[in-house]
Amino acid sequence: MKCLSCRIKEAESVYRQLCRGCYTDHHKKGTLDRFPKLPARDGKIRRAAERHGEGFIDDMNTLSKGGTTLACVGNKYGVTREAIRQLYVVFFGEPYTNVVKRRRNNGGRKNRDCKRGN
Repeated sequence: MKCLSCRIKEAESVYRQLCRGCYTDHHKKGTLDRFPKLPARDGKIRRAAERHGEGFIDDMNTLSKGGTTLACVGNKYGVTREAIRQLYVVFFGEPYTNVVKRRRNNGGRKNRDCKRGN
């Protein structure tokens, strides 16, 4: 993400979308309040995407649509199903198990292809 102030450098602050130089300048000037803090949820999503790569967000979206499983996403990124389940709550604001139960009650199941090495 680009810095909201200079729009040139990459934002480094997890809580405000500012590069280090702009953060320091606005802190000294007392103008940090112009750049609202990101909710903790946004910071966690951003850190997860940085840790696992850009495709991670796409894979989480596929998971939310029922196109894959916790195990498939976990295997792809070398983490456990439980870690993906916890990140699911951060990404989408509700437990994965609730989504699965709702899908089952509606009779909908999608094809879940889990290809190793993707």
